[in-house]
Amino acid sequence: MKSYKQDTINFEIFNNKIQTRTIGFTNTGTAPIVVTRVFSDCGCTAASYTKGEIAPGERGEVTVRFNGKGRTHGRFQEVVRIKTNAKNRQVLIIVSGIIKQKYRKSE
Repeated sequence: MKSYKQDTINFEIFNNKIQTRTIGFTNTGTAPIVVTRVFSDCGCTAASYTKGEIAPGERGEVTVRFNGKGRTHGRFQEVVRIKTNAKNRQVLIIVSGIIKQKYRKSE
């Protein structure tokens, strides 16, 4: 599996929001590939992906969802692991950014 448009996702998010980004990739090999699993070590980051075989030259997608709810403000970095049947069996996507504090108006 190759040709990720990016292997890093940067978020700037308020601590009470959820953001989603999709990363496209192309199978540049000579055989079909299958994404077998996509996972993160943190419960705040979830991912979904193209199911089934991806033929040579075809595109697939991995969608990453970062949940800032309940997180404190500041910088963060998480890793999403993509496992496939390709020669490079695991690809890492770095999810990083900054969580901003949502301030309430004083009354």
